[in-house]
Parts: sequence; C-alpha cells; structure tokens
Amino acid sequence: MTAEISHATPAGFAAHIQNRTEYAEIANQYFDDTINGQHKIDVMLGGGRNHFIRDDRNLTKEFQAHGYDIVHTKQELLNSTHPHVLGLFSEFGLPMAVDRWSNVTPSLAEMVGNAIDRLNTGDQGFFLMVEGSQIDWAAHHQDIVGIISEIDDYAKAFETAIEFAKKDGNTLVISTSDHATGGMTMGVNNIDSWLPAYIRKIQSTPEHIAQLTQESNDWIQVIQDNIQFELSSTEQNKLRAIHNTYVYTYEEKVSRLTDAIKEIVDRRSNTGWTTGNHTGEDVNVYAYGPAAQYFSGWHENSDTGKMLKALAANQTPHLEDEN
Repeated sequence: MTAEISHATPAGFAAHIQNRTEYAEIANQYFDDTINGQHKIDVMLGGGRNHFIRDDRNLTKEFQAHGYDIVHTKQELLNSTHPHVLGLFSEFGLPMAVDRWSNVTPSLAEMVGNAIDRLNTGDQGFFLMVEGSQIDWAAHHQDIVGIISEIDDYAKAFETAIEFAKKDGNTLVISTSDHATGGMTMGVNNIDSWLPAYIRKIQSTPEHIAQLTQESNDWIQVIQDNIQFELSSTEQNKLRAIHNTYVYTYEEKVSRLTDAIKEIVDRRSNTGWTTGNHTGEDVNVYAYGPAAQYFSGWHENSDTGKMLKALAANQTPHLEDEN
C-alpha cells in the first residue's frame, strides 16, 4: 500500500482499536496479536517506518527475531526470498507515484506481484488487501496531477492481480473504494471540455515542484522543466511574486507556490472541484473470478466485507436487505 501500513484501511483488516490515529498501537497489534501462536500477517509492504521503529519499541527487530525479512528499498525487496516480510519504504506515506524514485521505492504493482509470489504457496489459498491510499490524499488536496499518477499506479497493480487470477483460475479479485473525495468536475471556466494532456505534461506533483524551487537559484526554470508547457507572462508573474516575498517562511512559500501551480494546471486542463472533503455519490465495485456475481448490483458498502467473510468461510453470501 502507499500509505502507512498502520493506516486506517489495513488496520481495519488486522487490528482492533478505538481510534484510527493510534498508529503505534496498531503496529504493536500486528506483532502482538497471534492465532494459535502464529502472527496474523505474512506480508506487509508500504510506508510507516516511524510507527514501527520508535523510542519505546523497535518492532522491526522483533519481527526479524521471529523470522521476517526487513526491507527498506525496492532492491532489498527483490533480493528477499523469505515467505514473511515487513517492507517499510518511507517514514510515513510513500511519495506519490509521479514523485517516486523508481530505483528506490517499489510501485504498487511491484508490491502486489511480490506479495502474490510469497503468498501463493499452493496450500490453502491466501487473502491480500491492497490499497491505493493516496488517490484519496491527492483529492483532499485538489491535486489532479497526484490523482492521475496514483490512479495509474493503482490500475497497474489491479492489472497485476487480474493477470494472476486469470492464470490461477481460482482467485477472486475485488476492486472498490469506501468513498469519493474532492468532487472533481471536468469542463469548467465556461468551457465544455476537459484537457488532460496538460496534466500528463507535469513531471512532479505541484507540492514537489514547489519544494524543488527552494533548492535552486534558477527556480523558474525548475518549474518550467517540470511543467513542460509554456507558462504565460501572467502565470510567471504570479509565481515570481510569491517566490520573491521574503516574509514567508519556507512552509508558507511552498504552500503558496503549490496552490499557484495547482491553479495553473486546473485552469489549463479545465479541472474544477466542489470540496476538499469526501463526497456522497455511489462508488463502483469491480469483481473478477469465482463468486464475482455476488458483487453485482447495488449494495451498502459494508456488505462487501460481509460477503468476503462468508466466501472465506466457504459459505454462500446472504444479505438481509439484498437488492
């Protein structure tokens, strides 16, 4: 996953906690809670190193003492062959896909493929939860560049799972989300068209570009190199006014430049937003493989978990308010 391993969604599958922000306790439970003396999770790949390596406890050493490989880079993950692995590739969440160094941090698809290789032992099957966490994060920040890169990252991971399921013939793959975020609209500024070609030209997220400008004297060239379409004089002047305001702290300047770059991308691509929070529309559920038919139609989102629980127990899903 691209969030911390101890973030809300993975915790919902492997921990019991009153508050989702108790990341250290969630990480503790991943180690402390066992079934018949065995740890519940064989493969954990994502971010959140700071939640596992702390002043009060170093869970990486404890997992390692129990036979887990501990990896921190893509190459270490590829070199690891043990069936049990804890991969922590960043202090908190991973960099967004467009900002990642591909030789250091694995993509979501690479993590999925690696996890399947370890879990597919041919005995009693396996359950793998994968989260493209930062699609939501980027939408909260109304960052269309981040959203597109994260959706691409997730789509490749989903394709990896589907390719395995097609070959295996006995694997169910489910893809869904808990909600949408941001209320993105396509075709604003009184123009009935959306121009994603401008988004595809951006080489880094606006926040990362803003950070890079603080590391170079030729900051306007840094922006131009990462945006890769010609900035208008008005756009350049707005960016220059922010950059040359010395009363801003580093954080304020990065934040204001980030917003200005996002505004440029939104205006050029005709992308709009209705909120920085969650939205209430229905979300899609995609299912492939045995028992996929149970996921067709309209369901409460909590029904997905109930159906998965029944199928894992070799039972036929039955929902009281089935539609």
